[in-house]
Amino acid sequence: SENEPATFLQEPWKKLSNDSKLIGHGITAVIERSCMIEKGAVSTTILSGRLSSDRAAAISNRGKSVNDEIKVQAGDEYFACALSIVLHSKSP
Repeated sequence: SENEPATFLQEPWKKLSNDSKLIGHGITAVIERSCMIEKGAVSTTILSGRLSSDRAAAISNRGKSVNDEIKVQAGDEYFACALSIVLHSKSP
């Protein structure tokens, strides 16, 4: 009902490789039934690992027109982060 307070949920997560090494983690936070937001979520993701030969080639080719000094190779370490925000407003 309208008198109930909004709910907030947080769910941390981890992604392990086949050999149990941490390759990704993040947190998803959800709000429901606030006075302005029917439902919303914010998710953060942090990943790391080693580049495959296909991914290294794609990155190297992408940068050729900007900088011929880019030297990305298979096996290089990478780190990536993402932020996702989805909000559904409450209908009047």
